Amino acid sequence: MKKINGARCSIGTVDSHSYICDLVYVEGPVLSLFRDAQRNWLYLWCDTDRKQSQRWLAFPVTRSELVGYLEQNLPLLSLVQASNQRLMIDTTFKDVVTDDGKTIGRTHHRSVKDVTAYADEIGEYLPAADSFFDEELAPDISLATELSPSLYEVPIDGKWFLADLDRFSKVYAQLYAFFYCTKPRFVNNLGQRVSKYLSSPWTGGYSRVNLFEALKGMVPSLHDLEIKQIRYASPGEIKIEALRSVNSGISGAVQRYIDAETSLRESEKMINQLLSIQRLRKLDLSSRRDDQLSLTADNIAFLREKSKAIAVALDIEEELSLLSEYSPNVVVSAKVLMAVVDRIRRLANFETEGLLDLDREADLAPAV
Repeated sequence: MKKINGARCSIGTVDSHSYICDLVYVEGPVLSLFRDAQRNWLYLWCDTDRKQSQRWLAFPVTRSELVGYLEQNLPLLSLVQASNQRLMIDTTFKDVVTDDGKTIGRTHHRSVKDVTAYADEIGEYLPAADSFFDEELAPDISLATELSPSLYEVPIDGKWFLADLDRFSKVYAQLYAFFYCTKPRFVNNLGQRVSKYLSSPWTGGYSRVNLFEALKGMVPSLHDLEIKQIRYASPGEIKIEALRSVNSGISGAVQRYIDAETSLRESEKMINQLLSIQRLRKLDLSSRRDDQLSLTADNIAFLREKSKAIAVALDIEEELSLLSEYSPNVVVSAKVLMAVVDRIRRLANFETEGLLDLDREADLAPAV
């Protein structure tokens, strides 16, 4: 691996980057999609010393550029050249070996250089001019579902305070992440990643927040919620750019909650009563199967029945199916479901308080 000139950067420059999926995979990742708080990042594999070091070129891309690449309208080369920042990341791996020669882990060291102004340094690593996306080399994703985000209007009404906007955006983002990650979307294997968090200790309020925050990190920046405009009036709207199907799912669930609130609250109450009687509400059950719970067969059937009734009422049966498949047991899936219902109820409260007007037809328009 040749020496690369460039301004050294703190490793913190890339610490906020989280892996989403691979866009090109040939006996290993060649092009991977990452995200930070707001932007899409592409990591292009460049070089290796064939021993313990790997080199990657990382650069941010806009939503329109990424969609253009995935729709085969733009080659990868044009994305690299258009980027306003290019980072070279060298990663060195080293096995941790015990005195008797047993490998027990691996450490890695990363160094980062800003090569934005050093085009000559990275010339040999640049993709070809005809480097168009090939879905056959991208087993992690599917373009058969929604790809391009759309403009979606959330109809608001009444008098909003800054605290209301904060409450709304927080719960809306959590529900958006849940709906996005529990149905087939752009990334194929999100369900398996969700299982990682469902198998974590699920004991109380912190567990719930931790799950929803983790889900938010799994949403590609390409499809994350972006506020395009807020028109504050009575009536007014918040214009959001995101996946239309996810936003429609949230709106529909909120309206169904309002219509069936009495029966939904009764089902929640009955589930909580059973969990309280069995002292399972705050117990860590992350490593137990259904047959290892202190529940009878009738108790388990009851939890499944009530959970299904809630899912049917809210039209989230597909989401519940994923929870049931990847949760370690029926108690955990029921707890997650009720955490989702709690967030749907919070949005419903905006409607009943006169801050939302979901009966007013939202204006849907293609993203620009």
